[in-house]
Amino acid sequence: KAGEYSLFVELDGRSIRGSPFSIRVRPGIAFAPNCRAYGPGLTSAFAGEVSSFSIQAVDMQGNKKTFGGEKFEVELTHEDESKLDAPLQAEVVDQRDGTHQVSYTAKVSGGYSMRVTLGSNPIQGSPFLPTVAPSATDPKKCITYGSGLAKAKAGEEQTFTIQAVDACGNLRTTGGDVFSVSFTGPEKFSIAPVDNEDG
Repeated sequence: KAGEYSLFVELDGRSIRGSPFSIRVRPGIAFAPNCRAYGPGLTSAFAGEVSSFSIQAVDMQGNKKTFGGEKFEVELTHEDESKLDAPLQAEVVDQRDGTHQVSYTAKVSGGYSMRVTLGSNPIQGSPFLPTVAPSATDPKKCITYGSGLAKAKAGEEQTFTIQAVDACGNLRTTGGDVFSVSFTGPEKFSIAPVDNEDG
């Protein structure tokens, strides 16, 4: 185990000159299967927003590294490969204290497989499976469709649908947005859309 040790050398119960000696045992080379990752970015993120987590380098004996030098790589692939031209590479910053800060920004919502490797070997728990959720609704990206947008008959109910979309173009899949709908013309009035709780 790494740490500070005292080495005693004696002859007939008496310490030799200089004993005890102070020895500092440093952690060894990082061993991928023992290295650990922690933080919110391992499990969830929001589209278009930076998500992050940390990696702790650990040697073969289980000692946490206290200095830098390792080269971890982090790559994310979407569950639907057609949605990304290439795997997403995360930024890894060596903190020089045995930890590495990882950050990534995924713009496409959905499930991902995230490989965290050291020298092509996966660390403990890799691959991770973060889910990227759509971010907040962007009014300029929202979509409307339905016959009620173009024509109607007096006295008859007409309908249309509003689809909430985030800034990255992802369709929202949960409710909660409060849209307002108003009409101007021969008559002015407003209606309150019904939230279907599915975006």
